[in-house]
Amino acid sequence: MLEYERELFDEFKRLESLCRDMFSCQHGVSEYINQMEQIPPYIKNRIPSWDRDYRTLKHLRWLRNQIAHEMTATDCDFDDVEQLKDFYRRILNGQDPLAMARKVKQNTQSCSCQKSSNNIKLKSVFYDNKREQKRTHSLSYVWFSLISLILIILIILLFVSGIKNEKRERPSLHIQDSWETMTDTMI
Repeated sequence: MLEYERELFDEFKRLESLCRDMFSCQHGVSEYINQMEQIPPYIKNRIPSWDRDYRTLKHLRWLRNQIAHEMTATDCDFDDVEQLKDFYRRILNGQDPLAMARKVKQNTQSCSCQKSSNNIKLKSVFYDNKREQKRTHSLSYVWFSLISLILIILIILLFVSGIKNEKRERPSLHIQDSWETMTDTMI
């Protein structure tokens, strides 16, 4: 095994151990990659280094497997070892792709909660306005019904009193009419 291969193998063990502890599983780096694959595109697209990190991590895992299972030399070099060390440091500092994805998701959720809260407030105001309109409409309907009822009662009372007045006046009119006709015929 060449020097860079040995160093990469050792650094990969450190990263594997860290990822195993993070995910409580046997194959930590593979689980890290699986977790990256589960992240929705709208979050991945907000992390500039996402694709590069994903491809690099898969490549480093492939190199490690080549070193562990093959007898021939690999094309492992200094840059591969440095990328592995850098990825390890970024996980410890919370600057790795999954940590950044969590931050993006939290920011997205907090924005959506604020929008949702504003929508709830707007809906509440709209609902209160609708309720007030219904109440006003109901009161208007009650007043309209009450006034209509009073007018109907007044019309009925006037009609009934008119009939009573007519009945009282009719006999006297008939008598007066008959008296006048009788006197007219006599003359």
